[in-house]
Amino acid sequence: MIKFFRKYNKHLLAFFMAALLVVWLGGSALESMFAPSTAGRLIATSSLGKINEQDRTVASVEAELIRLLFGRDWTLFLQQRVPAGSANLSELEWILLSREADRCGMTPPVGEVKQWLEGVGVSANAVYQMAERRDVQVRHIYEATGKLLGILNLSDLSSTTALPSEARVRVLARNQLEQVRINVVSLAANLFLDESSEIDEAELLAHFEKYRAEEAGQGINFGYYQSPQVRVQYARVNVDKIADGLRLSENTLERRAKEYWYDNRERPEFRRPPEAPASDDDSSGAAEPEAPKSPYFEKFAEAREAAMKVARRQEAEHVAPDIAQWMVDQFAEPWLVAEPGKDGYKPAPAGVSDPDHYETVISHLPANLRYKNGITVSTTDFFNWSSIGTVAPELSSVFVQVGTRRLRFRDVAFLAEGIEPMPSDRGADTTWFLSRGESSRMPLMDSSGNMFVYRIVEVKPAGPAESLDQVRDLVVRDVRIQHAYNESMRQANRLTESVTGDGLEGAYNADSELQALAAGRYISPPPISRRRRELGPFESRSTIQFLGAGTLVDDHFVEQCFDLGRSESDPKVAVIEVPESATVTVVEWIETIPLRSDVYENQRSTVIQINAGVRISDARRTWLDPASIRDRLDFELKQ
Repeated sequence: MIKFFRKYNKHLLAFFMAALLVVWLGGSALESMFAPSTAGRLIATSSLGKINEQDRTVASVEAELIRLLFGRDWTLFLQQRVPAGSANLSELEWILLSREADRCGMTPPVGEVKQWLEGVGVSANAVYQMAERRDVQVRHIYEATGKLLGILNLSDLSSTTALPSEARVRVLARNQLEQVRINVVSLAANLFLDESSEIDEAELLAHFEKYRAEEAGQGINFGYYQSPQVRVQYARVNVDKIADGLRLSENTLERRAKEYWYDNRERPEFRRPPEAPASDDDSSGAAEPEAPKSPYFEKFAEAREAAMKVARRQEAEHVAPDIAQWMVDQFAEPWLVAEPGKDGYKPAPAGVSDPDHYETVISHLPANLRYKNGITVSTTDFFNWSSIGTVAPELSSVFVQVGTRRLRFRDVAFLAEGIEPMPSDRGADTTWFLSRGESSRMPLMDSSGNMFVYRIVEVKPAGPAESLDQVRDLVVRDVRIQHAYNESMRQANRLTESVTGDGLEGAYNADSELQALAAGRYISPPPISRRRRELGPFESRSTIQFLGAGTLVDDHFVEQCFDLGRSESDPKVAVIEVPESATVTVVEWIETIPLRSDVYENQRSTVIQINAGVRISDARRTWLDPASIRDRLDFELKQ
């Protein structure tokens, strides 16, 4: 053995040195080489086969190729067909949809894909260049595009069953083309409203208890169910104060100001102020008229003051986010070690709930980020979604840009402990779901560049009003409206009983009391259909009709007008309430205009076209819904 080592010691030494070098340079590579592969790890099953980690990786690459090739996400192609779009389509939906399209024979061959790409302005040369830049094979780009086209083709095919039957077309045509003519006297409650009337306390309490747990609607649909409310403390970084206290040298600022002016000479801030008109005394008649001046400053010396202001502002807009991010990091530190409870929210660490917590943390701001009056801390009163502009106007326009989405403060302010449950779905975004006392994890800003960090200090969950005193002013107003509505009903019934052979118009003109209160409330609207084409789909539940004086009525009102024509009363007059507008109407039926066969034949194609478009859009929307995709393909997640 010793003779062996002596004979081959140089060879063995070289071998071990090489092995050591390989381990040193490729440690992680060796680990991955000998580690079990995750590519085959099962993610999900479906009726179209198993889905593993490699399938998802390939789908992610294909989706990225589509985005790079066309400058937009693959889901946007589907949203062109369905204006409302299908939300939250992921790589898994890409896999399922592309497999479904392939099974149905909808995926086109490479030749058709190339033709389609040429038609939309993507040449073969552009495909080759992209393949080189992304280090993929050209066939991968064509395959990804082919899958996209297959999905689009199948989405079109899926909607062809939405075309209406002949019987359905006749019903739709009748709804739009059969009409009724009426005369109307519209008596809105506000005609009889007494803002100074005394209300008995017992009546107030009874009214409050009746509608305490109802959500408020329009007109006399009263309700005192309270939407969630929050009280917020926030720190505002003031860009103007930072600009006033910048510690940059004058020379540096002037250099930046000059550069900005040279590149932006025709910006509004460099426009000359308007000159005062010359007086008659200044006219000598001898001087030559001056050449017209440019509306903008022509020399930097003239524009220096405005340019310096811009330079200061721009520098301050770079400093403000740094200050806000420092606050976010400092406010978050105590929460890092806190463990969430069963509801997913973390209990507030010691000291964080102190009302002076923000001021205490901000007092340790580094010197390089400290500016006089640069940060102010404020605490709001309680506000709900609709009252934020009144209670906290400074926050009403605050937002944060997350990728291509702009989230407003009012969109995230109520994602708080005690109001919204913490999402438990795997991969759900919980960024904006905050425990009480926890600060926002990202700074927000307003249109002026001021930065904001906030925390929810108190919440009031949604629920019935706690007491009459909480909504007393609202209840008093509503009781008065109810009294006025009752008077509208009394007057309408009185008018109805007075209608004789002169019809509704004669009875109205003879009623001096109503003439004084409701002059001009008698109207003869154009013939009314059950549905109106200009308001969208024939299947709409509530087709709005305007009957003058701002009165809005739905399809239920119109149906009652048709029913009135079939009644045996003479004259055909009835009281029809419009509670959504706090209005009572007296309606006189004049005639029902039936749908004639020749009109039907002329309008049939239009009826089909409009209704088919709506039904096709609805069918596509349903077909592309993530839940619908997973359900019809028996998708089951295994993670």
